Amino acid sequence: MRVFESLNCILCKRPFVPIAGQPRSPRLLLCGSAICHECFEKEKSLKQGEREHKCDGGEACFYNSNFAYCVIDVLSQDCFTLSPILGGYLLMKPLVNPECPICHDEYSNKDASKEAFFFGCNHLVCTECYQKSKITILKQNNDIATRAKTSRVIMTSGENRRKDWLQDFLKELPEMTCQLEEMNKTGYRFCDECKKLDIVDEMYHCNKCLLQLCGNCTYKNHRSHKAITLLQKEASLMSHELCYLSISEVQTYHQLFSGLHKELSDGLQGFDQKLLKKKRDLTNASTFEDLREKHKKCTELKTDFEKCSEEYMPHVRKYEKRVQELMKTLDDDPN
Repeated sequence: MRVFESLNCILCKRPFVPIAGQPRSPRLLLCGSAICHECFEKEKSLKQGEREHKCDGGEACFYNSNFAYCVIDVLSQDCFTLSPILGGYLLMKPLVNPECPICHDEYSNKDASKEAFFFGCNHLVCTECYQKSKITILKQNNDIATRAKTSRVIMTSGENRRKDWLQDFLKELPEMTCQLEEMNKTGYRFCDECKKLDIVDEMYHCNKCLLQLCGNCTYKNHRSHKAITLLQKEASLMSHELCYLSISEVQTYHQLFSGLHKELSDGLQGFDQKLLKKKRDLTNASTFEDLREKHKKCTELKTDFEKCSEEYMPHVRKYEKRVQELMKTLDDDPN
């Protein structure tokens, strides 16, 4: 199991906190790297050659005095949980890509127009929205726009492109989402109170608070509430899901086949009546040649009907046999 590396300081490797003004608060360097406030102040006080962080930005890399509000905004969502054991953040709920506050399109690490554009205040918009409003921004605040433009040039050039914080986060997000899905499949859940990871077999569901809880939190804070095991809750949810599938799938096909069979039965009856009428028309033949022609057409129609019926029947029998096998599987299942 792995944690988000992009949500940890690149120097001390400790996780950020979603608030400004603290030692673990995130800061953005001009090269785009994310670093904690404590390491930022320590590195800034050193000479360039003594610093652990080295990039093309040089002294200008520590020019930005603002906290990384873009990182704080992402971390402030209730999709993350901090794992002290693993030393970083895990997803405990699915998370979609962060969005541009102007156009509300998701940022992308594949579409250049939807890459993030960082301002000197450490807020961001997508590149497309920046390009559309660039002239206005330059007029209103030339200083911030100039720093943002400089930041953008440095972040998208040279070997330090890999240190672009948002791009690193977007690269990690699909893998972390898959990890969350895998944990759910294998029977792990996060406690809604202490956020610790536990197995479903040892957790509870509080019927009053509608929370999934570890045994410790259930005992400490929910003893007076009615609770069931999380396994019972999961079984109930899965049962409802199967019932829904039965209604939406089995009954749908039952109604569909019933309708098709009625239409088929009506079609067969209609075909039979028309064929009988054609056969009776044989007695109205004006000549022997006319009689032979009418007999030929009736025979061809009868042959075509037999052929398409023979082609259809194996599929019906195969489907019926498969349904019977599935029913037998259900009857033979001891659970």
